[in-house]
Amino acid sequence: MKGLISVVAALILCVPVIVSALSQEQQEHLRYLGEGPLKWNEWRRDKRPKGIDFNLCNFSNASFNSINLDNVSLKAAIFYKADLSYAKLREANLEAADLQYANVYSADLFSANLIGVNMMGANLSRARLNETDMTYARMNECKLFRADLENAKLYDADLERVDLRFANLTYANLARARLFRADMRNAILNNTMLADAKMTGANLSGADLTRANFSNVDLTSVTFTSNTIFKKTTLAGSKIKKIWRDFLYNQDVINFSKIEWVD
Repeated sequence: MKGLISVVAALILCVPVIVSALSQEQQEHLRYLGEGPLKWNEWRRDKRPKGIDFNLCNFSNASFNSINLDNVSLKAAIFYKADLSYAKLREANLEAADLQYANVYSADLFSANLIGVNMMGANLSRARLNETDMTYARMNECKLFRADLENAKLYDADLERVDLRFANLTYANLARARLFRADMRNAILNNTMLADAKMTGANLSGADLTRANFSNVDLTSVTFTSNTIFKKTTLAGSKIKKIWRDFLYNQDVINFSKIEWVD
């Protein structure tokens, strides 16, 4: 009952803003959504509606636990502090959406459009984010513990103080991303693109960096440990403290001669 009340309250915020622009079909979709996730999921399964559009809607603080929003258009929608844990958002369009401090724990966002999304402080631990496009996303202080980000696009994203412990970033693109003080302990970064990323204060203890690309990255203030794996890692133009010279030489890194060693 509490969840239903929160959904209805969120819809009250949504409808007055855009009701004049909504079609009869869209208003019907909002009405079913207002009945809560269980009724909504049943309705979607039975009716199989096409072209669901909740662009610009305000769902702040709504309870959408386990809801099915696969393929739904949610451009610039607001999910501030909403509960989207275990939600299905596969191939959903969340471009420029606001998910600040939302609970997206263990949600499935496979191949979703998250370009320019604001997820600052959101909890996406154990979420499925593989093949999602998070280019230009704002994810400062976001929790991504054990999240699956294989093949995800995080180009030029803000990831300051993000929790990426044990996350899978295989083949992800983080070129030019800002990873200041990011916690990436034990993360998997096999074949990950990190060229020109900003990583001041990041922690890569125990991370697997096999074939990752750190070209032109200043790694002088990044924390490594003896169990950080650098096998075939590209380090052309990167800056690294001299104390790691022998260790990296034995790791068979690529472009060893082009590393800039710093005292």
